[in-house]
Amino acid sequence: MDDVQVRGAATDIFSYLVEYNPSMVREFVMQESQQNDDDILLINLIIEHMICDTDPELGGAVQLMGLLRTLVDPENMLATANVSLCSRAPKHNNI
Repeated sequence: MDDVQVRGAATDIFSYLVEYNPSMVREFVMQESQQNDDDILLINLIIEHMICDTDPELGGAVQLMGLLRTLVDPENMLATANVSLCSRAPKHNNI
């Protein structure tokens, strides 16, 4: 969007989603890449906004770059994989 306030709000919402559940966002991006054209993918829109940031200090671009880093961080991927595996494991009651 060309509206700076709307773009900032959208970036904030995306930031909250990535911080809350990066594996959910990662899974969405992977599913979207298999279903849609390359032009309208979320990941492409993020990269485009990073490149076309009109802020001289590149504040929005830096924020989006940090979010992408969170999404592709191997340690973060391993941590979320371990949590999901632990939550699926059967629970044993030791009496």
